[in-house]
Amino acid sequence: MKGAPWTREEEAKLLMAFDTGLSCEAIAALHDRTKGAVITRLVALGKLVEARRAYYPVQRPWATWDELRERSV
Repeated sequence: MKGAPWTREEEAKLLMAFDTGLSCEAIAALHDRTKGAVITRLVALGKLVEARRAYYPVQRPWATWDELRERSV
C-alpha cells in the first residue's frame, strides 16, 4: 500500500494501534507503509505534534510551544 491514499478504515486501525502504544515502526510494518508516512498521517490526524524536528504525542490541546520545548530538553 505504499503511496496509496489512507482509507477511513486504515486510519481507524492506525489510531487504535497508536493509542495502544505501538511504535511508529511497528505500525508502519502492519500497514505496509513507511515510518515517515505513519508519522505524517498521525500529525494530520492530530495525534502527534512536531517541535524542534522531533515528534511528540499530543497530550492536551492547550499545550503551548514553550511547554513542548521544555519537555524536549
